[in-house]
Amino acid sequence: MRKFKVKGLVTTAKWVHEKLATGVAPDRRDEFIRVVTNTLATIERQCADLHATPDDLHAASRQAYWFLKTLDMKNLPLRAPSQAAASPQTAAPSHTVTPPPKPAAPTLRVKNLIRNTKWIHESIERFVEMPASDAMESPEVAYLLDRITSDIDIIDKICADAGTSPAVLPKPSRQAYQWLRFLSDRDNFAAHLATVGAMSQLLHNDRDLVNRVRARKVHIEMSYFGMLYVIKSTGTTINIKVSEGYCAAPPEMLHALCDALLIPELEGAVDLAVAYGNSDDFVEIIEELEALVDSPPDQQRGQYYDLNVVFERVNQLHFNGQVKRPRLTWSALRTTRKMGHYRFSTDTVMISLTLDQARVPPYAIDFVMYHELLHKQMGTQVVNGRRYSHTPAFRAAERRYPQYAEANAIFAKLGSSR
Repeated sequence: MRKFKVKGLVTTAKWVHEKLATGVAPDRRDEFIRVVTNTLATIERQCADLHATPDDLHAASRQAYWFLKTLDMKNLPLRAPSQAAASPQTAAPSHTVTPPPKPAAPTLRVKNLIRNTKWIHESIERFVEMPASDAMESPEVAYLLDRITSDIDIIDKICADAGTSPAVLPKPSRQAYQWLRFLSDRDNFAAHLATVGAMSQLLHNDRDLVNRVRARKVHIEMSYFGMLYVIKSTGTTINIKVSEGYCAAPPEMLHALCDALLIPELEGAVDLAVAYGNSDDFVEIIEELEALVDSPPDQQRGQYYDLNVVFERVNQLHFNGQVKRPRLTWSALRTTRKMGHYRFSTDTVMISLTLDQARVPPYAIDFVMYHELLHKQMGTQVVNGRRYSHTPAFRAAERRYPQYAEANAIFAKLGSSR
């Protein structure tokens, strides 16, 4: 069955998460429970009408559903009466899942940031006919990488002078900055260039795709934005924009993506392109992009666990306080197969939101932090040109965690509870 979305579900889940982060006002507790209960009932009724299950929802809607479904309604975090009285209340979504009021937009803006990224896309387009390995050795690409680094430095200085960070930029500007940071890594740039080049070759060489292009000029942009792909056609041009998450996707996946863009009626093409958006490889790139800006403190504090507190506890108990604090952030998605990740290039520890639950004991989330800090401490080993991080030495150190077996048992239960 094709995946489907439920309008307003993700927005409602975000509203619920915000309420839990600040504490539910005691006099709004019943209303809060009613919103969650009615939302779940609405989703489950729609699934029944479609002869589907919540696992047939699109990724974001599915994660929102399971977030609401696994809430412990008997142990909601409540605010003290004085705090509740002093804090303004956000209107709750109704049973029809309507969005809460949006917070005020950030005021810091960087002039010409979006325009500069457009210029970079146009510059990249000039290299798509060349093998990526040849293009990477050209002086033109060297200049482009220097230009990207220079733009990043300028943005960092503007934010520093304002006493803030790129995290507070308006979303399109923040994502443009994250994309520039991603491309500033030479390996990422090469993979980006190769992927755009591979798509361009398909659109010019595959007979079925060429028939759809019909001699029109094709422009391909791969960047960081909130959709998997977008295509706009005119009489003379085809403008394609795809998510950076498809960077370095296998050839058969890029072929399916091009089919989904230009021959969407082809059986299975759209389903394959969308399914890849839920894959570990795709999600890892999106999480890497998200980690390229410092998370504000309120993004490090979850509903039940504060990552700063978890890091300090694990660092003191297991590393004698010797590990330098990395960037800490919750994942953008709730995952059940991957509970954490350490990104060497940005010194970032990312912990799955799945662990921010009352039923997850401290030793379990501590073990994930311990595991990721081991990666930071032990680094990687290169054998025959391949990088290995889970070496025998790493596994031995990992098993020294006092509650190794108990923690893994918790992860197994979390995975089966989906």
